[in-house]
Amino acid sequence: MIVLATFAGAVFQRIAGIGFAMMLAPFMVVLLGPHGGVLFVNLLGAVAPAMIIPRVRSRIDPVILRRLVIPAVVATVPGVLLTLVLPTAPMSIAVGLLVIVGLGVAVGMRASGRPRTGIGLQYATGAAAGLTSAVAGVGGPALTAYALVSRWDLRTFAATIQPFFVVIGVVGFGMKLLLDPAQMPELPWWGWVGSIVAIVAGIWVGEKLEPHLPDRIVRILVIVIGFIGAALALVQGVLGLLA
Repeated sequence: MIVLATFAGAVFQRIAGIGFAMMLAPFMVVLLGPHGGVLFVNLLGAVAPAMIIPRVRSRIDPVILRRLVIPAVVATVPGVLLTLVLPTAPMSIAVGLLVIVGLGVAVGMRASGRPRTGIGLQYATGAAAGLTSAVAGVGGPALTAYALVSRWDLRTFAATIQPFFVVIGVVGFGMKLLLDPAQMPELPWWGWVGSIVAIVAGIWVGEKLEPHLPDRIVRILVIVIGFIGAALALVQGVLGLLA
């Protein structure tokens, strides 16, 4: 299941720009626990986008990328500290609920209003994505909300957020490992190899599919993946409370 989830996540990541961490997080949290699972997702969540960057480099918007990354890195610090001192389940529930509400508002704003692209909104989006990635392993929904309200071109969106995911994945993984080395996931060698192979295969399949998908389908896919990621964080938290 982990390899299949990794493969599917890589396909979505290549097509829509998001989806990898959202597909993988629930399985890894069950297998490795809340801390080790999110740490594993942070790591592979940097590997997959790093492999995609050379394929989409010409579409990356460096100005928006910078405005997203800087606050995301800053917000990752308190996010990591919160995971070490507070119960994971309630935080996942809070993240899931907030993101679902935020996405719902973003969908409504896209349908009824003009695009919103202010610098402050970009900084806030980066901070929200960094915080939710550190806490629950899912930073994509916050970026989806911004893409909707700003009416960002989806191909540029998908390209620009790949280096963003690399940075926050590396920062989150490094901080958690530095503060608590015991969180390092314990997987057999074939688990690591299988995950990397699944990422490569998923990116290849996504590469073949992406040119044939119209923008409308990609937009729907981005929205659906965003809601799924938020819902999974919510379910993950509820299951943690019941365990």
